[in-house]
Amino acid sequence: MLGALLTAAAVTVAISWHVSAWVTWLTASSLATTAVAFVGVGRALPQMFKLWKTSDEDPALVARLLDRFTRAGTFSAIWHVIAFVLIVAALAVPT
Repeated sequence: MLGALLTAAAVTVAISWHVSAWVTWLTASSLATTAVAFVGVGRALPQMFKLWKTSDEDPALVARLLDRFTRAGTFSAIWHVIAFVLIVAALAVPT
């Protein structure tokens, strides 16, 4: 969450200080991909809550919940990495 807030602040600074369009685009894209990553987090968290409440005596249900959690977590992780690469690229571009 802090990363999203800092990226939003970076977008605001990039727009208000009239930095290059490329840097502004990269920073805004990083913020957008962070928002997409939070969709994955939003889908993974309920699965984990269900898993905590599930009895270990139902291995099929546990496996299904773990599979859902894994897919949502992987989706989130991929988009977080993309957001990180975009923000690093924005920092590396000379203004």
